[in-house]
Amino acid sequence: MQSRTAKEIPAEALQQFRPFRSLSEKEAISSRQKAAREIAASLAKELKERFKASRVQLFGSVIGSDFGAWSDIDLAAWGIPAGDYFRAVAFASGYSSMFKIDLVDAEDCQPSLLQHIIRQGVEL
Repeated sequence: MQSRTAKEIPAEALQQFRPFRSLSEKEAISSRQKAAREIAASLAKELKERFKASRVQLFGSVIGSDFGAWSDIDLAAWGIPAGDYFRAVAFASGYSSMFKIDLVDAEDCQPSLLQHIIRQGVEL
């Protein structure tokens, strides 16, 4: 029998290991996920206006069924000038007190991560 980690098990299958998760907890997580999406959309607009990002994509657990109480916001941006990138990261990092936010330079990340972002991400 091959062992797997929780990250390798689809969210639907993982539910069998959490049979007592209350509906109110599910509702709280759903509400938190909605808030994360709204914050991501607002931040994407700011990145385009302040830092001249030509494109911003949301990826990671926020867009999937594996979103949880400790999920963060993962954004990828294209077109931010190299000289402004670290200011953009600092701006994004401090944008929300509710969520940790990670900003990836889509033009300078690992090819495998870029493929994941393009394949699974949501344009903002």
